[in-house]
Amino acid sequence: MIKLSCFTTLYHSCTLEEAIRRIAKAGYDGVALMGIRPHAYPPDFDKTERKNLLNFIKSLNLEVSSIVNYGNLMGVHLSSPNEKIRREAIEHQKNIIELAYDLECKSTLLIPGYLLEGESHYDDAWRWAVEGLKECATLAEERDVVIAIEPAFNLLNSVDKAIEMMEEIGSKNIRIGIDTLHLYRLKQPIKDSILKLRDKLAPTIHVWDVNAKGEHVPFGEGEFDFDEFMKTLKAIGFEGYLEVECMPFAFGISDRDKFARESRTFLERLLSKSD
Repeated sequence: MIKLSCFTTLYHSCTLEEAIRRIAKAGYDGVALMGIRPHAYPPDFDKTERKNLLNFIKSLNLEVSSIVNYGNLMGVHLSSPNEKIRREAIEHQKNIIELAYDLECKSTLLIPGYLLEGESHYDDAWRWAVEGLKECATLAEERDVVIAIEPAFNLLNSVDKAIEMMEEIGSKNIRIGIDTLHLYRLKQPIKDSILKLRDKLAPTIHVWDVNAKGEHVPFGEGEFDFDEFMKTLKAIGFEGYLEVECMPFAFGISDRDKFARESRTFLERLLSKSD
C-alpha cells in the first residue's frame, strides 16, 4: 500500500509541533521531519523529549515516514574537502539515525555530497562519501534504519551513479531515494529508472512538480509525468511513502494549508487512476 506524507519544510517558519499538527489536519498518513533547526535537529531533543514527541505524533494518528538530513543546507556534507566538515557530517547522520530509532522511524535520507564551483576533486569526493557512509551504515544496521542516498547535483548525478555508490558501500541498509524534481533535472527516464531501482528503492520517495526550467511548482502545473511515474511504481509493487517535499519560499506559497490539502488530493487522484 502506498501512503502519503508531507515534509515539515512546508511549515519551516512554524514550531515543529505546529507543523506536525497542520500536516495531520491536511489528512496525511505520515510526516517527514526536517533534520535541522528549527525542527528535528537531534541534539535539541533528549530522551524524554523524544518520547514526548513520539507520543504527540501518535496522538494525531501519524507516523514518522522519514527524517531528512538536510546537512547540505548548512554546508555540511560527506564529500567536503575539509576533514572537520566531513566529520561533522558523519556525526550529524549518526544523530539522525538515533533520532529515527527513538521515533520508530525506519528511513533517513541524505545527499552524500557535491562539488562547489571551482572544486575538481571528484575522485576524492566520491571516496570520502563512501567512507563516511560505510561508517554510518554500521550504526544503521544496528538500529535497523535505512539510509537513503539521493541522486542529485554533481556527485551522484544519475541513477546509475547512485547504484554504483550503493554497491560499493555494500550495506543492506543503504538504499536509493528518488526525488521527482531531481529525476527531471538530471534528465533521468522515469520508467527505466524506477524499473532499474526495483529492489534498491528506499521506502520513501520525494514528490514535487517541476517546470521546463527545472523550477519547483505546485502539482499539476509542471512537466513531470506523474501518470507514468505512478503506473511504474504500482507495476513494481512499491509499498511505501510518497512524501510531498516543498520549500514554500521557492515559489511564494501564500496559503500553505491549502497547498498541503491540494497536494494530497492530487496524489490521491493519481493513486486511484493507476489502480
